[in-house]
Amino acid sequence: MLAHRTIHRLKQRPHHERRAVALLIATGVVIVLFIGWAYAFFSSIHTSVTEQQTVTDTSDVDTSSSVVVPSTDSTTNADFGQTEAAQ
Repeated sequence: MLAHRTIHRLKQRPHHERRAVALLIATGVVIVLFIGWAYAFFSSIHTSVTEQQTVTDTSDVDTSSSVVVPSTDSTTNADFGQTEAAQ
């Protein structure tokens, strides 16, 4: 009922006032939609960055665990070649 009364009063006002009210309402709707879009957009970016950091951290761990450590065994390629020549 309050909405009907308000609309009825607004219809009786001059054209430029009705236009101003319509502009305010439209601006409010656009601002609300923009805030909703920005929230969804930036939260998806945050999620992507978080996932990317997780993948990067995981791949750093994988590559660091597969580091080749030089052998301390006395049989190296140079020794093997000399042993073969001695035979």
